[in-house]
Amino acid sequence: MAWESRTIGELVCDVFVPTQAQSTLLFLHDSDEHNPLRSPEFTEFLEQSRWTVFAPSGGQSCWSHRISTAFHPTKSAEEMLLQLPTVQGVLGIGMGGQASLRLGFRFPDRFPIVVGLNSILDFHDLHGTGTSLDEMYDRKEQARQDTAILQIVPHRLPSVIQFACDPESEWFRGNDRLHEKLSALGIEHTFHPHTRPISQMLVDIGDAIVRSRRRLM
Repeated sequence: MAWESRTIGELVCDVFVPTQAQSTLLFLHDSDEHNPLRSPEFTEFLEQSRWTVFAPSGGQSCWSHRISTAFHPTKSAEEMLLQLPTVQGVLGIGMGGQASLRLGFRFPDRFPIVVGLNSILDFHDLHGTGTSLDEMYDRKEQARQDTAILQIVPHRLPSVIQFACDPESEWFRGNDRLHEKLSALGIEHTFHPHTRPISQMLVDIGDAIVRSRRRLM
């Protein structure tokens, strides 16, 4: 059981392929660019669960459709993600959590199961603080228009929407606001307003894939 680095399209990815691959997961990292799934504990879990994992490096791009020249001079991170192999589920943390949900709302057929953990859904609040967002967006309101909550189209949705956030996180209000909007629209989703282990999120994705396969049988 080993991870390896591959270049897919123009994205450098950590890739894990189990002995008997069954489902494919896209993992999107937080702003610290750390991939916790590479730990021995999670690697063993991925092997047993038969998960193939693509974990691309997105730098500080916020996984946006806007160009961050520090990441790539002419292409956005989102554009590159759309060139990766088909996946059944997307899991993201922090910066990657908001991207997972945003991708699902923008491209529900391409990303049918989306899961976010401590997602930075109000990333526009970081505009003007010296992050890559200052280059990508002219003003805070322009960034806000790109947040996940404003990408929701009620008749075009991922089949599974799940997110969790630590109530002590500075980003909790954005997660709670997304929960309120989805509830008001009558959109099925699962929100865990508490700390949620990554391992449990992976189990939930696996269960969702099994349920979706049964519906197609």
